[in-house]
Amino acid sequence: MTQWAAHFRECQDELLYLIQKGAPGAKKAAVASDIRSVYGGMGSFNDLVICPQNGQPVAKKDVNAVNRTLRKLASKVYALSWLYQSEV
Repeated sequence: MTQWAAHFRECQDELLYLIQKGAPGAKKAAVASDIRSVYGGMGSFNDLVICPQNGQPVAKKDVNAVNRTLRKLASKVYALSWLYQSEV
């Protein structure tokens, strides 16, 4: 799970830097593409399930709610990444 957090944090930092720098849309689109690259396929971010069996500190009764929230947030991040594609 920490690999995904590191990936998204790295992309966020890069996007913020590019925005502050006033970088062209193509550079931001490349980072947005990096965000989307971890969605889909075997072993992808979409396969992440938060649960005690995977070593995450979540109560068994909360697993479904936590994973529903994760899916909603993941979908929002994916959708928002397309905003930078229109700048190219």
